[in-house]
Amino acid sequence: MKLFENEEFKREFEFLDKYNTENIKLPYDFRKWFPNRLEINLNESVLWIPKEGSQNDSEFFSKIHKYIIDKVHSKDGDDLLKSGSFQKIFERLYSENCIGNYFKEICEDRRFLFPNLRYDKINRINAQNLKNEFGDKEKEIEKIKNDIIKNWEGFKPNQTKINFHYCIEVFEKLKETFRKLKDEFGKWQKSDGFKIYSLMLENYDKQIELIENNIKLTKMIRKKISKNNLKRITSLIVELEVGKVYTKCFIEVGWLNTYWARDEKRLSSGENALLNSYSRFYAAKQKIQGRYKNLIILMDEPELYFHPEWQRSLISYLIDFLKNVFREYNIQVIMTSNSSYIISDLPKENIIFLEKENEKCKVCDNKNFKQTFGANIHTLLTNLFFMENTIGEFANQKIKAVAKGLSEDTASI
Repeated sequence: MKLFENEEFKREFEFLDKYNTENIKLPYDFRKWFPNRLEINLNESVLWIPKEGSQNDSEFFSKIHKYIIDKVHSKDGDDLLKSGSFQKIFERLYSENCIGNYFKEICEDRRFLFPNLRYDKINRINAQNLKNEFGDKEKEIEKIKNDIIKNWEGFKPNQTKINFHYCIEVFEKLKETFRKLKDEFGKWQKSDGFKIYSLMLENYDKQIELIENNIKLTKMIRKKISKNNLKRITSLIVELEVGKVYTKCFIEVGWLNTYWARDEKRLSSGENALLNSYSRFYAAKQKIQGRYKNLIILMDEPELYFHPEWQRSLISYLIDFLKNVFREYNIQVIMTSNSSYIISDLPKENIIFLEKENEKCKVCDNKNFKQTFGANIHTLLTNLFFMENTIGEFANQKIKAVAKGLSEDTASI
């Protein structure tokens, strides 16, 4: 679920980032609440300590992580909670999340760090060839690891608490570690020319980039928090530029909860739903990149979370947006819906009506229905959506009970 949420966030941010530069036309209602801020939220500390011994390389980085945690285990955490200093508590939780998540990223077995890490999981290279290529380098690799471990054992941060300064120090030290690994394997790549070295160097470049972005984000948050009195311990409103850096701080699963906001107010569920739809269409357009001329778009109840007025305008919103973003394509849209507000914009010839009969769903003959296009929405609701009544069931039962009582009283007179 967390992976899904972070993919959505990245899609939405890319859409918002490109909105102005690509002149994407949006409905007036959208522009009124267009997000200009981001709320970041730390719900809990995830100071994650990797399990040692599952894989050699996970164990290697687990040791480094253990050194970091041992340095900061103190009573200051409890003292902070008692002090009521929102800023210091946020600083600690942020740093714990940031450090913990990064180690989770590099220690899980899907991360390719060293040659002896999960041969069966490495793509683009034969496992046996991999073992052969590194067979004569095992002792050298172990020496590199041991040198790095010793270097971390001598790591003496200036602070004894987990805070922004400490967080940056840890990442600078990690960056130094990866640069050392890159230099060592770079020498072998030049002398031996094996393809695997290129893959590893590419990975180290990616890790260094992730670390640099984590450092940049931490500095931005530190600067922001110094100018802002937190209303809640774990929540901070920031500019969209901070979100842009955050999207580059993790590979798959992020470590902050994010909420789009207009000034100081979070977007509503309906506003988020519309933003989500637009960003998905935009992401799909980037993905196909002109490879197809004809497109079919499937939408399952796209009106969910929408205010009735937005449901009434949904077809218009979609047509305007799709015509603008998919100008070069022929598009057919197929959607499911339970909303009478939508079908007022559609001719009945373009609608397939479904009805439940004997616990099964059947297609109704639309010849039996009146024209839907331009029809009164209330009329559509009562005539086409198979409603047994147009008032609430609780009120309906109460009215019937009162009517029955009056009828019995009248009969007894």
